[in-house]
Amino acid sequence: MFCFLLLLLFATGLNAQRIDSTRIYHLPSKFTGQEYEIFVSVPQSYKEKDTAKFPIVYVLDGNFMFHVMQTNYSALRDVEAVRDMIIVGVGYKGSTTVMASMNNRTPDYTPTKDTAFERMLKDYQLNVRTGEAAKFVSALQQEIIPFVETKFRVKERGLAGHSFGGLFGAYVLLKEPTLFQNYILSSVSLEWHNFKLLELENDFYKAGNRTLNAKVLITVGEQEEKDRMIDPMKKFVNAVRQHAYKGLNITDRIIPFEDHGSAYLAAFSQGLKLLYKK
Repeated sequence: MFCFLLLLLFATGLNAQRIDSTRIYHLPSKFTGQEYEIFVSVPQSYKEKDTAKFPIVYVLDGNFMFHVMQTNYSALRDVEAVRDMIIVGVGYKGSTTVMASMNNRTPDYTPTKDTAFERMLKDYQLNVRTGEAAKFVSALQQEIIPFVETKFRVKERGLAGHSFGGLFGAYVLLKEPTLFQNYILSSVSLEWHNFKLLELENDFYKAGNRTLNAKVLITVGEQEEKDRMIDPMKKFVNAVRQHAYKGLNITDRIIPFEDHGSAYLAAFSQGLKLLYKK
């Protein structure tokens, strides 16, 4: 009987996960020249005529990562492990896989122009630009976030990204420190352009910045490359801790058994539980 009751409760939880509504919008950007596909999921507790505000998490690579985050959140919410929140996926019109969005995400998520990387991709018949993250920051700050947050009541803004998406998240933390309060950074591509982001963090500190009001979970899979992924994450975390930014709460984790293609599954779940626990 006890097992039957557990099964019944679990099945009820699965049914509840499907009730959250997802709305899809298309938004062209004057800053990047791209057309973004915006996925928005609001919880059942969100009432149009209410005044309550909800935490919001923006998920990069939204065409495929939005559903991962939404599923993680729904499962955690149904066991009351996290607060009710709004999930937003920021993707690209017509893209359904990472490879299909290479031309879109690479310029948006990379902070510096790397001509060697561009030449390498040309060998694979890919004509991809790099180094336009500053434009995408402007698109987020002046177009995407205002578009979403004039439609929905929000508070406590977060950003989640994997790989290049994690690289962009770390860049935003230094470029526009007040734009987001929470970060889930999975398998951050810190090796980008000869570890340029480590240099940018040092420049940020040398410029006199001493405050970073943010909570950050940064993770990497145990089975990812040590010299290109694991060690750079450790260096980045050690650097920001040594600089002792006021207001920064950073947690770093190496996720057992995971590689670059799977680590984000655990990272998103752990990030939600850490940053949005009920």
